[in-house]
Amino acid sequence: KATLVIDAALPGTISPYPKEVVQTSRQYMEYSGNAYFFTPYVVEKQKTTVRLPNAEVSKLIETPAPVKRTGKIIEYGPYPELAPYAEAELYVHYFDANAILVATSVERTFQLSHWGNNLAVKEDYELHHRGAKLKGQFSRVDFGMTARMHDQTNVVKELAFSLPPRASNVFFRDQIGNVSTSHFRPELARSALELRPRYPLYGGWRYTWQHGYDVPLEDFVKVDTKTGSYVLTVPFIAGLPNVTAEKVVLTIVLPEGAVNAQVHTPFNVDRVSNSKVYTYLDTTGRPTLHIEKYNVVDEFALPIQVSYDYALVNLFQKPIAVGVTALAILLLFSIFSRLDLSIIKDPKAEHALLVRGHSYTVQKIAYEELQALQTLETAFTSFKSTKDSAALKTATATAEFTLKSGWTKLSKIADATAGIGSFSPNLVRLVSLSTDRFAAVKVRHTEVAQFYAGVDPKAGADEKKRKALQTALDKHEADLARLNVQIKKLVKELEL
Repeated sequence: KATLVIDAALPGTISPYPKEVVQTSRQYMEYSGNAYFFTPYVVEKQKTTVRLPNAEVSKLIETPAPVKRTGKIIEYGPYPELAPYAEAELYVHYFDANAILVATSVERTFQLSHWGNNLAVKEDYELHHRGAKLKGQFSRVDFGMTARMHDQTNVVKELAFSLPPRASNVFFRDQIGNVSTSHFRPELARSALELRPRYPLYGGWRYTWQHGYDVPLEDFVKVDTKTGSYVLTVPFIAGLPNVTAEKVVLTIVLPEGAVNAQVHTPFNVDRVSNSKVYTYLDTTGRPTLHIEKYNVVDEFALPIQVSYDYALVNLFQKPIAVGVTALAILLLFSIFSRLDLSIIKDPKAEHALLVRGHSYTVQKIAYEELQALQTLETAFTSFKSTKDSAALKTATATAEFTLKSGWTKLSKIADATAGIGSFSPNLVRLVSLSTDRFAAVKVRHTEVAQFYAGVDPKAGADEKKRKALQTALDKHEADLARLNVQIKKLVKELEL
């Protein structure tokens, strides 16, 4: 006598009925199967037990007798002396608010770094809600007003994942970009990650996203003391419970220089392939293993192992490669900087090119000087009305700073182009004329300010002093006009 236990997961055997429901309606599921264990042998005694998610059953075929229902448990039998291949219909239609979620594709990527003692984990999900489809249009208003009824419908508002206890640097993003509606709780035994999609997930809807995290490599990689090989141990599937994955691809990106990689799984997989992945500053590439399996359920959340050999000298492969590359670049730069690649040397052409490059800067400085003087003139006009000498003083200091900065740049350009035609002498003369112009402007402003300061508010201005001021201002205006003409002509000559 022997006891045989058979566990089987049968995805897709339950289905929603009705197929479509409105946003606020409840979801009902139906299951149809064989009340007997289908076997080629005679069965002396058999009992079938059906466990439902709740006790609300809308329809039940209560044959073959006896059928006993206790809460959410339905028992068929016991049945004595069943013939081989016996069949009898088993049908139950029941309420189930749980979403029927199917991951059409799951891609889990583990990237190992011995240098940083880090295991980077990235998971890509394509999720499809295969429960009762939403009938009609989705209403955000109804969704908010019926919040208390959501637990009675098949809507999915958040997804909960269990992460390793020392997980860090958690991220969550979808096809649009980063998603901020997530909550991460690090705990001693495990860490919890709650993801809230951009929109609630109803029947027939899909959602694609990517999340990931970092964990210390030492938590998942150990050294086999017998062989000296490194052994990575990770679960094949982890995360969403009660979700069938139609296709799972587990990718292991080993460190650069790893050899003799072997995969050990507690179950059969559909495919194992190898490739090379190149990341930042890699030279020979990282050995990469791809493990594929179809129709994956929770029972496959078992640890798989990947063993590989990795010499400590390979830790320095990337720093050495970076150093050699930097040295080679410096050497090439040093060589090319000493090469004369021109066919015929043409000093005149080189000088013309140099002067042309500085000409734009000269024009820009001349324009900025005009702008600064115009701003100062506006402040002077305002001063004549407000008599605010402090504001005029501030405007004068600002203009002087701008002008002196430009003159310094022009002087440096004159030094750099010394001996190249008349460009440098013209720059020197331009700086001199600009200095004289600004000095004349300041003298003009000072005389006016002093005149206003000496005016008695009650007696008014002395007519003799007013005429003397006007004569001085006329002379200043003539001097400024002459300087402006000379500067404009000189700037035009410096334009190439």
